[in-house]
Amino acid sequence: DVQPEYNYYMTDLMNKIRTMALIHEVVDESNDFSRIDIVKYTQRIAELACQAYGIDITNVKYKFKDKPLYVDLQKGISCGLILHELITNAIKHGFDEKLDGDNLISIGILKKKNKPIELVIEDNGKPFKEDFNLEKSNSFGMSIIETLVEQLDGSLSLEKAKKRYSLKFSANGKA
Repeated sequence: DVQPEYNYYMTDLMNKIRTMALIHEVVDESNDFSRIDIVKYTQRIAELACQAYGIDITNVKYKFKDKPLYVDLQKGISCGLILHELITNAIKHGFDEKLDGDNLISIGILKKKNKPIELVIEDNGKPFKEDFNLEKSNSFGMSIIETLVEQLDGSLSLEKAKKRYSLKFSANGKA
């Protein structure tokens, strides 16, 4: 029996494991074991995060075309874990785990010819604390994100006033 104070950590850990397992489901569905459709994977991760916190998926708005965009498998795993962490942070900190019809998390995927992929996550929840600094954050979640961004050879930026994260990475090489 898990003590109540550990439930939060167990839920978070289970969701990270489910995110990694989800990539195998998406890859199995496509029968292509070298790459993953980041569009489909993004949608499934958002559904998983909402389900874990009892949030209605209609609180997530997608700002991308529903057509496949492939990245190699390792980049897909890193990208998925970053995405899950940012969505979870929005739910937990931006909305105190209580989203209603007025609260939105937006996810965009932009890909222009000869440019890196850009994954944009933003929400209209509570503003960041005055002293929040992406580069100086020492939270466990942000340290995971930092490591994963390095694995992607990508970059992560934050427009604090808009609560907009922008992750840039290439599908195969450096961003």
